[in-house]
Amino acid sequence: MSTYKTFAIAGVGLIGCPILDALLARNAHVVVLTRSSKSDTLPTGGKYGVVDYNDVSSIAKLLKENQVDVVISTVGQEALGQQQTNLADASKEAGVKLFVPSEFGVPTAGYKAGLLAEKANFNDYLQKIGIPSLRIFNGYFTELVFGLVGYESNKKVNIVEKGTAPISFTAITDIAGYLAHVLTTHPPEKLENKIARLEGDRVSLVDIAALFKTDVEHVTEIDGPHGPLITFLQRLFESGAGSTGWDPVTNSEGPERAGSGNALWEGHQWKRIVDVVKI
Repeated sequence: MSTYKTFAIAGVGLIGCPILDALLARNAHVVVLTRSSKSDTLPTGGKYGVVDYNDVSSIAKLLKENQVDVVISTVGQEALGQQQTNLADASKEAGVKLFVPSEFGVPTAGYKAGLLAEKANFNDYLQKIGIPSLRIFNGYFTELVFGLVGYESNKKVNIVEKGTAPISFTAITDIAGYLAHVLTTHPPEKLENKIARLEGDRVSLVDIAALFKTDVEHVTEIDGPHGPLITFLQRLFESGAGSTGWDPVTNSEGPERAGSGNALWEGHQWKRIVDVVKI
């Protein structure tokens, strides 16, 4: 049985809100860290605490007052540097038992340079200051699959490379439910300094076209405001790095294969792409 009783969530966006809902559904005590006290911008439920992410002492004070055991960071890319580091420092000062860093994507363990190294380096920092971590690698959010292939631009699956490498997809609700389940049911020794490699579905970009009975369009880049990022991700996935079992050190599937973390949610029926997204 878990000994974690009180949770703090930093960030109430795409993944933070579902995690909040999942924890509340399990009657957990949750404190949401927010920069604004405007209630009309916040989801219902939980206790809210306004924090300044540049003020470590004030964050630590709030965590101590609420006797927070676990901090879950879902902050965006722009906050992965100093702000998330300040959150870690405050967690250390407050005696937090477990830190869930803002991963929620493809595996980052082992990267030494580039965009994904920032997340890997942060986990190293957690180890340096002595806070156990639980890292969630879930591949790509199932709900965003059409954005990954630029479907809205021409109703086709637009592919930059061959598009044949397998990619792990996991539904946001499954990720949130999984995290709430393991944090409230499993003992710390099963979670501390562990990596949960989740997978709800495993398909290639070419497979996505077949699933939704549409055509493949081979392009040099993806159009749209997020085109450069999506183009980067498609090229990354072509190397195999879209699988949650990927090991960037060996450039192959590692000993802990994709979906190996699913076992901690025994009996759960993981959603496939066709269960979540409809044309």
